[in-house]
Amino acid sequence: MNKIVRTVLWASNVATFGTVRKFYERAFYEGAKQTRLNRDFNIQNNHFELQASSDRDMLRARARWLSSNNPICKSIDNSIIKNVIGSGISLQSRIDKNEVKNAEELNNKIETLWNEFIKKQNFDVTGRASFRKFQKMLLKAKLVDGESLINCVWTKDKQFPLKFQIVEVDQFDISKKKNKDNTIFSGVEIDSFGKPVAYHLKTEINSFTSKRFESKNIIHFYDSERATQYRGISDYAQTINNIKDFQAYNDSEIIKNRILASFATFIKTTSVGGSLFGDTKTGEKQGSSDPIKEVTAGMIRYLRPGEEVQSIQSNQLGNSYNDFIKNTIRIIAAGRDISYELAIRDYSQVNFSSARASLIQDNKRFDDEQILLIEDALNPIFEMFIDSVVLSGALKLPNDYWTNKEKYISPIWIKPTREWVDPLKDIKAIEYEIKLGLNSKTRAAAGKGRDYEEILDEQINEEKMMIEKRKKAGLEVAPKNEE
Repeated sequence: MNKIVRTVLWASNVATFGTVRKFYERAFYEGAKQTRLNRDFNIQNNHFELQASSDRDMLRARARWLSSNNPICKSIDNSIIKNVIGSGISLQSRIDKNEVKNAEELNNKIETLWNEFIKKQNFDVTGRASFRKFQKMLLKAKLVDGESLINCVWTKDKQFPLKFQIVEVDQFDISKKKNKDNTIFSGVEIDSFGKPVAYHLKTEINSFTSKRFESKNIIHFYDSERATQYRGISDYAQTINNIKDFQAYNDSEIIKNRILASFATFIKTTSVGGSLFGDTKTGEKQGSSDPIKEVTAGMIRYLRPGEEVQSIQSNQLGNSYNDFIKNTIRIIAAGRDISYELAIRDYSQVNFSSARASLIQDNKRFDDEQILLIEDALNPIFEMFIDSVVLSGALKLPNDYWTNKEKYISPIWIKPTREWVDPLKDIKAIEYEIKLGLNSKTRAAAGKGRDYEEILDEQINEEKMMIEKRKKAGLEVAPKNEE
């Protein structure tokens, strides 16, 4: 066998083996197969911001439109906000009395100052948003826009020099790419470790000039899913097309039924002859030259000779409208990570067990939102608040505050009350947990959005009031039937 033949055979074997190997490599994971049917599903791996930056603005614009115009989106957003924020996440200061002298006195002082600070004239630099409204605006922006910015502003206010301001993400300057050795991704400047060190924001919404804000003066509130993600993505991202299809289908059904519900009469004329001016008795023309473009209720129209009215029948749709609506809303609810019942407020098909199962899963979703809000927004706000009132002299703390902040900054955030499907059953379950030592009254009260110490104070005050009232009425302090 000469060299040429051996070379050809070798090349053929290599090519064959390479083809077989490529086939088996592609077929090993079914999800990686490339076939004629999925040839448009050709996705590339890349840095998150390089992939997302081109779509982020369009997603945000579409999400805002849907949030304003689609009732399902509005209902879902409102349900999440009401369950996460409700009447507002409130503060309790819990400085450890074993570590700090006069801890209870300091806690009361901090809470008093905080309750005064969170009024809109003290909290918001624009004087428009109280702390509760601020929370709602933050969460709303996170759901729709995917993110929000909080600008920390130092003013000349003597008691509360620190104010906060929500800045919409439209003010990000996405044109800049580098600042010295740092990279800028869509307005977020990061160092060599990927840590945000500054934010580049437009001085005005439609301005071409921007200003660099150090990260210590900006709180960037968003939820990241990848290590290379430096900005948020709208929660609507996975469901935008489904919502638009749902709205288009619903509009088409409404138009179809409006036409079917319209009673109209069409009069056919059989001859070309007749008066040039139509029927002299009725004054009607024998046929209108204007084409019929729409049907209105009670319309009477003369047709021209040879014309007749026909419509395309849509019997193929059958009675699938309700099924389509339910299935689409289920998909939308799944994309937003909430139950179908919460999305549409339809509990007609559930029993106690299924309703409770849905509620448990929804509560986990709300818990995630509350944890994110507390860790990424409320805790930093509270820490900066303590710094500001210490600097202003409104709060006197021991000299070691600046070196041992963790001793004095100890917030407990009380979340809003959540209603139960069957309160009696749930209360009995909590009572049993407390008896077994698996729960505490403090945690049980917090689960209802209450402070257990406040409950005890109220009970003591009620007891004192009862004793005073009985004494004034000349009754026994503790009647036998109440002993």
